[in-house]
Amino acid sequence: PPLDPKSNLADAQTETTHRFEADPTAMQALAQTHKLSEISVADYDAVFYPGGHGPLWDLAKDPISISLIEQAIQSGKPVAAVC
Repeated sequence: PPLDPKSNLADAQTETTHRFEADPTAMQALAQTHKLSEISVADYDAVFYPGGHGPLWDLAKDPISISLIEQAIQSGKPVAAVC
């Protein structure tokens, strides 16, 4: 997934971010994420957007994201966001 450029600045780095970036399992999981265009709401029980850059800036205006949220609501599935 795309990374918020400010999150990768030197002053945003911590021991935790360094550990995360050095974790091959975490990096492999990120390398295999699905595009929203590949997601079907029918395959999921709910839609949840964790907080951060994506929901606030990218996903709030993305037509595919909006469609997935609308489909979930129309299907009576829970939709939640933290930001």
